[in-house]
Amino acid sequence: TELKKSDIFILPSIRESFGIAALEAMAMGNILIASDAKGPMEYVVDGINGFIVKNKEELIEKIEYIYNNWDSMSELINKGKLTASEYSEDKIGKLLLELYAHLS
Repeated sequence: TELKKSDIFILPSIRESFGIAALEAMAMGNILIASDAKGPMEYVVDGINGFIVKNKEELIEKIEYIYNNWDSMSELINKGKLTASEYSEDKIGKLLLELYAHLS
């Protein structure tokens, strides 16, 4: 996929329900830069497993920061992958089955 060829994934949505594409990108090792829409705010911790931006100026700053600090991005990339794994189909499916079992 194109995500394998990329290093950064930018999700500049003004509104985003959850942002599954962002999680897919994180799982592939892309650094996520997302707008401060509700969806990504659920799983992105700014500067820890990705970046959150509020405007185009901050977006430019984050891209430049990543470029200038690429050698120190491996921990952030790994934390992004870990975050994405928490939303895997297997884990979410198991949680749903547990929820349904509890409700019945």
